[in-house]
Amino acid sequence: MDGARALEHVRRVVAFGPRHAGSEGIRQTREYIVGTLRRLGLEPTRQELLAEGPPGSAEVAMANLLVDLPGPSGRVVILGGHYDGKRVPGVEFVGANDGGSSVGLLLEMARCLTEAPGSTTVRIAFLDGEESLGEGGPPADGLYGSRRLAASLRESGELEEVAAAIVVDMIGDRRLSISRELESTPWLWRLVAEKARVLGVERHFSGPLLAVIDDHTPLLAAGIPSLLLIDLHYGPGWDDNSYWHTEEDTIDKLSARSFEIVGSVLLASLEEIGFRPAG
Repeated sequence: MDGARALEHVRRVVAFGPRHAGSEGIRQTREYIVGTLRRLGLEPTRQELLAEGPPGSAEVAMANLLVDLPGPSGRVVILGGHYDGKRVPGVEFVGANDGGSSVGLLLEMARCLTEAPGSTTVRIAFLDGEESLGEGGPPADGLYGSRRLAASLRESGELEEVAAAIVVDMIGDRRLSISRELESTPWLWRLVAEKARVLGVERHFSGPLLAVIDDHTPLLAAGIPSLLLIDLHYGPGWDDNSYWHTEEDTIDKLSARSFEIVGSVLLASLEEIGFRPAG
């Protein structure tokens, strides 16, 4: 896992500017993700959706980008995160950590799994529309891409093939402090926490307990064991989140080492998830 590569992907994405729904920035980000995956010899599937925002607003075209990296276990682990950014009126919000860090990590995970395939089939899901379109928030507004993904798994009959899902969000902070998310599936958190301990990075997975609505929420509702890895202490101190959804969410707040930590823990965890008995 090369954290510098992941951070460079974020740098490229941030340079496109704001990535809210329907923007030129999100179109360029989508093209960048597809182009990077193709250079790895991968061909992503584009999963289209139309998001209905708050009452009175127009539908917005969105797209998830999905790519499978096959393994022999016969079961699938979804590894996902959102690539869109929040529209913040009056703010040039580029979302280096919030949305950008997911893109950087997932692209680097794709490279790692292409060069050294694991035992489990991993479906990497670049999710659109996590951010709300209006002033409200999820679950009523937002999570459009993950809701579409969950619905497609039900419709296709693939749910039984999915062993688990892990969603990453805001994991690039140089002061990395990932919390245990209370709605997430307990055995997945225990597995990831144990791998962090073995790798000697457990202190970065010791944030306070939090309950968060994010892209793992629709997957949990579909019956998929799911885990959210998120650091909501993103500010100048350890106990605040003041950079979130502001112009302060910039590339200088991130660290290659944080990407290395999260990516290495995930690579170690993926080896076991696909062989866990169903149920």
